[in-house]
Amino acid sequence: MNNLKDFLLSKNTEKNQIEIILSFAKSSVLIEKEINNYEKTNHIGIGRNKTGDIQKPIDIRCNNIIMTELNKLNNIFYAVSEEEENSKLMYNGNLFPFPENIYSVAFDPLDGSDNIISNGPLGTIFGIYSEKNNLHYSGGNLICSGYAIYSSVIIFVFTLGEHVYEFKFDKEKNIFLKTSNNLVIPSKPKKIINCNPGNMYKWREKDVNFFKWLTEENQKYTFRYSGCMVFDIHRILCEGGIFMYPGDYKNKNGKLRILYECFPLSFIIEAANGISIDGNIRLLNREIKTAHEKTPIYIGCKRDIVFYKYFEKILVQKSTFIIESFNGSGEDEVSVSEGEKIDTYKVLSDENWTRISKSNGKKGIVPTKCLYFHETY
Repeated sequence: MNNLKDFLLSKNTEKNQIEIILSFAKSSVLIEKEINNYEKTNHIGIGRNKTGDIQKPIDIRCNNIIMTELNKLNNIFYAVSEEEENSKLMYNGNLFPFPENIYSVAFDPLDGSDNIISNGPLGTIFGIYSEKNNLHYSGGNLICSGYAIYSSVIIFVFTLGEHVYEFKFDKEKNIFLKTSNNLVIPSKPKKIINCNPGNMYKWREKDVNFFKWLTEENQKYTFRYSGCMVFDIHRILCEGGIFMYPGDYKNKNGKLRILYECFPLSFIIEAANGISIDGNIRLLNREIKTAHEKTPIYIGCKRDIVFYKYFEKILVQKSTFIIESFNGSGEDEVSVSEGEKIDTYKVLSDENWTRISKSNGKKGIVPTKCLYFHETY
């Protein structure tokens, strides 16, 4: 049960889903070998992909590895890759009636490929979407997403929607083995911000002010940015914090792609008790029109994303506010809304509950996880 295939079977995962997940896992092993055979010529730009990124030989090779593995399967309707301009119809069977348990996939073959010349972080992102009768562009159709990180070992992470599972590749046994714990953002997340401040001169005023406030000395946020979104998101799962890639006056919709980067990673973050928004709404509620559509993204622990959403309202030192809405039903419980400020609080002997008073005079208890205690972090 500790190996990837047996684990998926133990979760009663649908057969065709298992085949696709195992296909991406196998591809990650082959991609790591390709990375290890890296030569400087692999970093020379040979053109640009559909979304404008410089395309390198290593990008094409990693894309071909995944497409070769996916072509061995009979359960894929469409495949969408960052490195291919058009969505590729994979299914050759009868569509009338439309077959059951068929899926479309979207993937970024090598996230952070600019890092390869300096041996920096690299990864692969994938999403598996349910299909009915055509290619859907909706986060609501995601049924599984995951990523691989290429480091001292290959880390393979995925979710089926409820928990986030981590596996590591055992080279001696040639198999992925589950690590001891599922990945959940810590209840007391570290103060880490992942973004590229080199673009700050193009950001909106709110994004500039938010970044400057977090990085003030008294806020004690640590700045981290790897140039590989997968790596930065994995750090959030392990430690907490926020990743942000805003839109700007040059790229109004940001630069990150929704279908094969932002949707899959948002699905994972939400399964790990985090939040992902496009600056205004839940990102997974978005519907998109084209395979390579882009979006701003703010993704991470609830504390930091809710703070961003209500930044102008809550910009007060030592304020306590709600990071998760709660509909009180018990005699002493009080209802609270995300972003609401609290006048006073007292954590009870059972630390899972806190007694609060609201600005409208109402008092009661709420789950402690719903509160952000600015002065305690």
